[in-house]
Amino acid sequence: MWALENYSDSKILNVSSKEEYKIKVIVNKICKILKLKKKNIIYDLSKPNGIYKKTCDTTLLLKQKKFKFTSLESGLKKTIFWFIENYNSNKIKSKRKIKN
Repeated sequence: MWALENYSDSKILNVSSKEEYKIKVIVNKICKILKLKKKNIIYDLSKPNGIYKKTCDTTLLLKQKKFKFTSLESGLKKTIFWFIENYNSNKIKSKRKIKN
């Protein structure tokens, strides 16, 4: 949202963090937020355990005076709770229902 509201230069702006997380780390954080037991998570070990990657150059982004990164934990919490609140509404079209 910050880039949409504050950046108007014609230069390409990479909006990403230099931090990289393993899927297992993100899953564990989600489990903690939702108070789920990590032991119930099943990983498909037949799939590759890594990704091909190219870290983005965020130099231009970091030079912006008013920009501040959202932490992974904060972003996950906001996203998860927004999703739970809106899953059964018209904002997200689905035939499945979940309990809050």
